[in-house]
Amino acid sequence: MTELDRPAVLAALEAEIAGVSRSRNLSPVGGALFVLSVGMFFALSILTRRWALPILVRSSIYFVLVAGLLAGLGLLFFGGGSGQSRARTAAEGALDHLTRRFEASSAEDNLGAAVRLLWNVYYSGGPWMVTTIDTAGAREKLEAAGTLEWVQEVEMVLVEARRTQPVFTLPGWTGTP
Repeated sequence: MTELDRPAVLAALEAEIAGVSRSRNLSPVGGALFVLSVGMFFALSILTRRWALPILVRSSIYFVLVAGLLAGLGLLFFGGGSGQSRARTAAEGALDHLTRRFEASSAEDNLGAAVRLLWNVYYSGGPWMVTTIDTAGAREKLEAAGTLEWVQEVEMVLVEARRTQPVFTLPGWTGTP
């Protein structure tokens, strides 16, 4: 990778970042809604007996609280997965491009696919991080296609610029593991 290629790699990364809007993680909202609903459920179960409310009003209050409990649980467990699935789809598509269409594609398309792969192989939706694809399997596929070394060069540019985590290399690594 020549010095002239470094700005192109960083520009491709900026274009990738600009083209992707990170989805909102609603899991914390679900947790807060669940805790609030549980607290209100117990507090109102004591207070509504003292207030002597009609059964229809009391039942309506409990129905709303149970709906809040269920909505809170739903958001808690399912409120943050769309960003991870988007990253997985992007990484798989980029890996497919680099292993099947590398020779037939332009240098710009190949660079975009490499940056997309490296940017989306990890996903963080909060204080945790997951890999979106099998990196060992991706390494084997790239090696079989003869594109692993080129992707590693792109990766080193991004790692040196502190724009991504190492995926197929480690900082300073020059050989096979």
